[in-house]
Amino acid sequence: MRTKLLAALLLILTFSACKKETAWADDWAGTYDGLAGSVNVNRVIISKVGDKAIKLDLQSYVSGTYFTFTTVGNTTLTSSTHGSIDEDGTILMYPGKTFHFTGSIDRTGSSITMIGQAQNKNDASEIYYYSFNGSR
Repeated sequence: MRTKLLAALLLILTFSACKKETAWADDWAGTYDGLAGSVNVNRVIISKVGDKAIKLDLQSYVSGTYFTFTTVGNTTLTSSTHGSIDEDGTILMYPGKTFHFTGSIDRTGSSITMIGQAQNKNDASEIYYYSFNGSR
């Protein structure tokens, strides 16, 4: 009986020491409307990729409709309020070119601020800067 009690206590202590992963991405998901920076980003749609990863669809408003001109598919969340952008992708207006996106995104309540750049992987002088401030 004493052995079973000791084993049960050890099992309880082992499971109570395990920490559950925080799922920050759920708090970020949604559609954010706002002000564009140097590139015409009027809306950002954020989708959950994993517990600590999000996808960003950067959209422009043209002739009464929104269209996605680039998708950053795997932004890493480093905390519940900050994300880091560092990946390759494409921009709709420049077919056949691959860009390296870098930057950061921050969330305060229902608002986000994003800033970064996209640099052509085959022509280092071709750089596009982007920024966005918006809220859900």
